[in-house]
Amino acid sequence: MDSRNNITVIMPTFNGQRYIGEQIESIISALSQGDELICLDDASTDDTVHILTKLARDFKQLTVYVNEVNLGPNMTVWKLLQLVQTELFVFCDQDDIWLPGRLDITRKCSINELSVVAYQPFVLNGAFLTPVRPKKLNWLRTIVKPTVPGCTIGGSVKIVRKLFPLGNISSIYDQFILMNALLKKVKINVDNEVRILYRRHDNTVTKMGFAPDGITCALVRKFVLIKDISHALL
Repeated sequence: MDSRNNITVIMPTFNGQRYIGEQIESIISALSQGDELICLDDASTDDTVHILTKLARDFKQLTVYVNEVNLGPNMTVWKLLQLVQTELFVFCDQDDIWLPGRLDITRKCSINELSVVAYQPFVLNGAFLTPVRPKKLNWLRTIVKPTVPGCTIGGSVKIVRKLFPLGNISSIYDQFILMNALLKKVKINVDNEVRILYRRHDNTVTKMGFAPDGITCALVRKFVLIKDISHALL
């Protein structure tokens, strides 16, 4: 495989002991030679780091780092992006499950493009919600009804670093990056086949309306996102 098509999967972790083993196994099975998985733990207080360290001994493509103090998801993701040495990346949550073909659309990206994939939300009782397919991406929809979580985004490291130059924004990183990309006319390749089982539960670090308080969080984030994007475009 051309080394230009190698991908680094970046995963921020925090108190994810319950599901992280299953997720990492689903990722490792999708990696090709030259791909990497980098985890940066945000000062977890459970056994997440212990589990990651053990998995790293078994899976040589997995590298684990740990924040000395809790920095939050934005700064943790920003730090992860600085660690990437391949031209391509994908974001990844700690509690989902990858399906076959997750990386296919990202491998096709040029150094000026991003990618997103469809996903299947499911909840603790095993019930599956309606699949979400990102057919129509535009900035207005991203504000009014965001349906593209960070775990579905990938593509050019060069581009995403430009879209997310600092980690100290107030809005959540994924919607900021997507909104910034849409407003700046970055090409986004879309895979409408379901590639991720997207687990929703009360302890989800970033919420999009699936968790009990997700709707309230989403309303607040709309206003914060508009503020951050306005500053970024000045």
